[in-house]
Amino acid sequence: KERSDILLVTDDIYEHILFDDRKFLNVPMLVPELKDQWFIVNGVSKAYSMTGWRIGYGAGPQYIIKNMETIQGQSTSGATSIAQAGAQAALSESQDCVVEMRKAFQERRDLVTRMLSSIPGVRAFAPGGAFYIFPDLSEIYKKPKFQALLKEKNDDSASRVFCAHLLDHYEVAAVPGIAFGDDTGIRISYALSEEHIRKGIERLGNMIHDLD
Repeated sequence: KERSDILLVTDDIYEHILFDDRKFLNVPMLVPELKDQWFIVNGVSKAYSMTGWRIGYGAGPQYIIKNMETIQGQSTSGATSIAQAGAQAALSESQDCVVEMRKAFQERRDLVTRMLSSIPGVRAFAPGGAFYIFPDLSEIYKKPKFQALLKEKNDDSASRVFCAHLLDHYEVAAVPGIAFGDDTGIRISYALSEEHIRKGIERLGNMIHDLD
């Protein structure tokens, strides 16, 4: 409040994918008197599985919105009308599909958390929302075979070497934690079928076993 020259952005794209009866809150809801300094970005990609439709939206101070309209109008002339109609229907019609999707994601989260936690040396924490999990592999990185692999690859990022080896030799894709500023773990998506989740985590476990 003391710095009225600062504009803050909140990304609410996962507002509907929350688990364990968590309620969605963002800072503008908690501190409404700062509404003129907050800008909210959101979209239909995650909650409604409409990633390819490329529809997002923003809410904020009027001068920001007007400038957004100017830039959007000159760069893309606006989103396709079909996609806009689809997004409007998704946002305004029954939200039963979102409830079912959230339930499915929570079941997958529980599955992937259990499976990762059963692998010796892996620490997995159940996320409160979205569809990613970030297991801690610090103990795995200490294994002599992995240390030798790090030296061989001449890479100072353990998570990057781990993910490259996992993909090249076990055909499982994950994102190195270093991309998010935390090299202690990797990011795994569970926006997959239960069958693929089981296969992927089993292969990850095989890789870790092979490092012994």
